[in-house]
Amino acid sequence: MQVIELKIQNYLGVKAVIIKPEGPVIKIEGRNGQGKTSVINAIWAAVGGKDELPEKPLHIGTKDGRIVVDLGDIIVTRKFTESNTYLEVTNRGGLKYPSPQAMLDNLFTAITLDPLNFATMRPADRREVLLNLTGKRKEI
Repeated sequence: MQVIELKIQNYLGVKAVIIKPEGPVIKIEGRNGQGKTSVINAIWAAVGGKDELPEKPLHIGTKDGRIVVDLGDIIVTRKFTESNTYLEVTNRGGLKYPSPQAMLDNLFTAITLDPLNFATMRPADRREVLLNLTGKRKEI
């Protein structure tokens, strides 16, 4: 699965950005406090469920925001206000999935792994993740 386009508005350190990757790797750079981490976290905040949103996701001084992740066959739109969050998942033709979070949960199963997080883990923690993902934990 590949991100075709990412649109972020009023999320954490980002006022507004549109990213259209043109290859398998994109470079996000800038000075401290310019929203680089916010851009990376926005994808998971959109697809991972409302529990993945930070307690206060809004950019300072704004009342609402949104993250739109175009994954090719599906488009995920997470809208949020000071008190709530809304999720819409549509197919390319605009048809809405009736249970959007359930659809995303099936798409991004337990086998989904955050490579950056995994790379920075202590070796013992990496071992735990791998045991849990492979089901070998039950055999030990």
